[in-house]
Amino acid sequence: MSATHEMSATQLGLRPASATALSCKICHGPAALFGVVDMHRPCEIPNGVRPPLSGVPIYYRRCATCGFLFTDAFDDWSIDQFKTHIYNDGYLAFDPDYAGKRPISCANMVAQFWAAHKSNTRVLDFGGVLRASGFLDAVTYDPMVPEHAGRPDGKFDLVTCFETLEHAVFVPYAVRHLALSATSVGTTLAMYGAGMVVGALVATRVMRRLAFGTVIGLGPVCGFVAAGVMALTTVVAMPLLAGLSFFLLGVGPILWVISTTTLRQSVTPPRLLGRVSAINILSYGARPLGSAIGAIVGGLYGAETCLYLAVAIFGAQAMVILLSPAVSLARQPEMIGDEAVPAC
Repeated sequence: MSATHEMSATQLGLRPASATALSCKICHGPAALFGVVDMHRPCEIPNGVRPPLSGVPIYYRRCATCGFLFTDAFDDWSIDQFKTHIYNDGYLAFDPDYAGKRPISCANMVAQFWAAHKSNTRVLDFGGVLRASGFLDAVTYDPMVPEHAGRPDGKFDLVTCFETLEHAVFVPYAVRHLALSATSVGTTLAMYGAGMVVGALVATRVMRRLAFGTVIGLGPVCGFVAAGVMALTTVVAMPLLAGLSFFLLGVGPILWVISTTTLRQSVTPPRLLGRVSAINILSYGARPLGSAIGAIVGGLYGAETCLYLAVAIFGAQAMVILLSPAVSLARQPEMIGDEAVPAC
């Protein structure tokens, strides 16, 4: 960083603050002014220097839809201006971990995760924190660092962008609306796995005590209830409700998978089971479509609208299943042999 205390916001070329809400840089939702800090206010980094105030205010905005916090003060800056006033020779004094500790930590994590593929993986390290760590080819691109400012050529198998892209769907909603910490977010998401484990463990007992068709119906009903509980957090911001939602989303669908797989194997002749199972697996291709719809709706209308839409979709799914003959089955059908179907 440079001696900006001797320059005004106009001289620095900063964009003037406006009281009018602007469009969020991620989801395009309304982002009103949220707060202001001095330009010399550094991040909370251990051993980083704390310079005197510059007298140059930097106004921040928070998106009312996704909660993203940002400033538009530097939007008119060129790369050269960033290099002159921020990413200059004095930057390391403000962020001493930039050149060593943080890149090494990130590189070790990536190298460990991709250990089995390092010898044949070409990596583009966007942001300059990976460095070569045993990969076939690791190209660093960072427009702020002269030796890495050249645009990379060719195709890459893996792109890393630490400290460059940080946005998700449930996480910003949980942090903004439910005020969850990073640990709490991880614990809440883990409830989904816990629900699946519990559902798998109790599946046999449940199928013994309830009618077979009832167990089939439990899956979509649990999904609908889970979606409703999560949507309820938009009104009652309780983290426990979010955890319960993920737990139900794990329990119900695993009962659905076990019961419907059993049904499919019972009513399908053995020689046709491969074809029928392939058709079932083919339906998984709809998942990316659902993810895309969620991303579009969340980006345009916010996470809350996404949750309400999920309730409607889970409700429609439950209705289809509850109106089908499958839920009326009292017990598991007898296994069908190949003799039940004439040869093709």
